[in-house]
Amino acid sequence: MPKIAPALLGLALVGLGWPLASLANELPPLLPKLVVSEAALARTYSDPQRPQVVVYLKNLPLVIIATTPDREVAQTLAEQTAAALNQAQNRVLTGPLVVRQDSGTLEIHTSDDQLLLTLNEQVRGPAGTRGAVLAESLVQRISAALALPVPVTAPTLTAPPQAAPAPVQVAVQPLPVKAPASPLEQITERIKDFIIQSFQGHASWYGGQFQGRRGANGEIHRGKDLTAAHRSLPFGTRLKVTNLQNGRQVVLKVTDRGPFVGGRVIDVSQAAAQTLGMIHMGVARVRVEVLGRKS
Repeated sequence: MPKIAPALLGLALVGLGWPLASLANELPPLLPKLVVSEAALARTYSDPQRPQVVVYLKNLPLVIIATTPDREVAQTLAEQTAAALNQAQNRVLTGPLVVRQDSGTLEIHTSDDQLLLTLNEQVRGPAGTRGAVLAESLVQRISAALALPVPVTAPTLTAPPQAAPAPVQVAVQPLPVKAPASPLEQITERIKDFIIQSFQGHASWYGGQFQGRRGANGEIHRGKDLTAAHRSLPFGTRLKVTNLQNGRQVVLKVTDRGPFVGGRVIDVSQAAAQTLGMIHMGVARVRVEVLGRKS
């Protein structure tokens, strides 16, 4: 019986129109050493024999990301995808996944607008599928893994949410004239963000689709830089971040705004996450100490 099963599988694949020789060259092997902890839903594998990085979901290939023309970008996108899936596993989600189209690129989001996966031109399925066909199959697999309701029909492509139009003002009242701030008020305004010298909470890291984009301070985001995003601390503020689970520390500079997910106090770059030892889990409990402005 064990010898008959592979033959039947081969006949089934031929019946579906899949060229077995082509699949044998492209499909990543199911490696015996690819064993992950129960806490990790997804992980990545950089194939040394092929120009590709594979994202595995429950030890089975989910997507294959080509490493050409840029291996670093592909590796970052794969690690960001695995981290997002692992983070989603630890959150309470009830609604179905959503597929959005932004500037021609498909993105898979959770019902609370957390980005899970970006399907750019480098990403394909294990069988070579791309685009909307790949997005539909990924929604089915990820929904099953996260125990989410699976859409009965193909997922609807939606545009990113747009801000509501500003209300029309019928009458404009003159604003009261405010007296110039006193020197003491000016000093208080400048140091108000430094009154709380340290705080604790959960940190996450970001990269992938943010690589090469401009942050809120206007600088280009690079995953190799030791930077962070905070909701209110002034740009240029230096922070010492300590991973309370392993004691690792790193000093970062605030260059962006975020995080915008409940329960998080700071987002760190990929290089910072590697230093803190939180790449694979995606989220870690940290202590953040405000050191002041970078001179």
